[in-house]
Amino acid sequence: MKQTLSLLTLIVLFCASSWAQHNVRYDADPRVGLIEQAHTAAWNKINEVEGYRIQIFSLSGNNSRKNAQAAMDEFAANNPDMPVYISYHEPNFIVRVGDYFEKIDAARDLTIIKKTYPGAFIVRDQVRYR
Repeated sequence: MKQTLSLLTLIVLFCASSWAQHNVRYDADPRVGLIEQAHTAAWNKINEVEGYRIQIFSLSGNNSRKNAQAAMDEFAANNPDMPVYISYHEPNFIVRVGDYFEKIDAARDLTIIKKTYPGAFIVRDQVRYR
């Protein structure tokens, strides 16, 4: 009899606790939605975050811009799925590729890129995430 009563008590408690989990109701301040919208709008304005790229080319001097553009075009032709960026950091024109949030992801592609560009290396940079 005690076993049956204990089992019945456990079943009732289990059913009551599972029923309560499915009927949760909360009252939130309506301003929470406004804060969420403001947060989303602020993040939508940001296009770049701190991340990694692979630098494949850097040159200064005569014709450095032309050579950087040629390196960029060559890489883009051979790797159409990877973004390529050219920038000028006085006195060098620099070509960097990829948008990586994690260094390990950049390292995977670096092993492939080094076959064509043996001097390539990973650098921290602002990367696009959209």
